[in-house]
Amino acid sequence: MRVPTVQSLNVKSQFVRVPTVQSLTVKSQFVRVPTVQSLTAKSQFVRVPTVQSLTVKSQFVRVPTVQSLTVKSQFVRVPTVQSLTVKSQFVRVPTVQSLTVKSQFVRVPTVQSLTVKSQFVRVPTVHFFRTKNSGSFLLGNQFQIRLNSNLSVNVGTHTLKPSEFSDLNLSSIVFKKG
Repeated sequence: MRVPTVQSLNVKSQFVRVPTVQSLTVKSQFVRVPTVQSLTAKSQFVRVPTVQSLTVKSQFVRVPTVQSLTVKSQFVRVPTVQSLTVKSQFVRVPTVQSLTVKSQFVRVPTVQSLTVKSQFVRVPTVHFFRTKNSGSFLLGNQFQIRLNSNLSVNVGTHTLKPSEFSDLNLSSIVFKKG
């Protein structure tokens, strides 16, 4: 099924390739959708460049340029995302404005706000958490990263000073729930 220029599409089949779609709901096996405004998928694979809103309850999602993404599945790879809520196993998200995760692993470079209730968090580029002169970064009930006005970072009871990382860019911070 190839459908260019579609306003609304509901699919319960095997393959869907849809350029220029406004709304798409899929309960099938494969979906490849460039230029989509809204997409809901309950299937196995979804590849969606340029998506405004995407809800996925499936196995794999690869989404460049997404405004809003809700995922209850296994893997999510999302560059350039404004809002992301994940209740799944793995999330790799460069350039994220807001991220809420209730899952196992999160790797997030360049994040404005991050709430995590999970096992592991690796977050390089912590200075993007800053709001004005200070900011905080809460990890469930276990850890809190706070970027102080002196540009130090508090991780739990330990303070990381600027000399401990390069240009406020932490290559890898791992937090494990006790």
